[in-house]
Amino acid sequence: MDTKLLVCTHKDVSIPFLDGKDEYTIIQSGPVSAPNLGFIRADSFCNIGYLNEYFSEVEVHYWAWKNLKCDVIGILHYHRFLCYEDKLITKDVIETLLEDNDFLVPTYYTTKVPIKMLFMRYSSLVSFDLLHTILSKKYPEYLSTYYDLIGEQQFINFNILVCKKSLFDSYCEWLFGILFEFLDKVKKEPYCQSIPPSNRICGYLSEILFGVYLSYNNYKYLNLPLKIYDATEFDR
Repeated sequence: MDTKLLVCTHKDVSIPFLDGKDEYTIIQSGPVSAPNLGFIRADSFCNIGYLNEYFSEVEVHYWAWKNLKCDVIGILHYHRFLCYEDKLITKDVIETLLEDNDFLVPTYYTTKVPIKMLFMRYSSLVSFDLLHTILSKKYPEYLSTYYDLIGEQQFINFNILVCKKSLFDSYCEWLFGILFEFLDKVKKEPYCQSIPPSNRICGYLSEILFGVYLSYNNYKYLNLPLKIYDATEFDR
């Protein structure tokens, strides 16, 4: 199978252990005004790079959805990598694991407070009210799952995932349909006074909505350990 793993970065990095692993491709995300680092850019071809302040790394999800043709797709970060049996996941391992699972995702992030309270630190109650309004209109069948999840104290974070491209495309169609409507309303009164653009709001909401999507659709997913490196370790 054709497997493509996109490693998001907004920094000039060199990651030696990716050398020779053709399934991995570093992709530059970040503001469209950022200098070219020599990687393929997420604001090229069909893209939403101009919305980076809202979406952050999730702009790479959109880019992959619209521009890539492959069998398996993965989204990772330059200092966060999924592992299996203490080793970096590779094409062969991924394809074997996807025989019995729909998605490969990080282990759960556990919080001391309900998810809704955690995300209130980065956003506001207005965000949740607006998201409820949109889900009620577009996908009311998801509401019960949504409210169950935001009351829990663990979730799948970082917007990191690996799955077959067909499942990824279906997820992105659902996700961005919600987020674009959310963003359209956020830019207008009265919401624009409560939700500033630079706080990665759609990136945070994506972390919540991914869990909702997995749970409602009863997808089988495997939680894998996440190897997290110091954010400066691979700086050139």
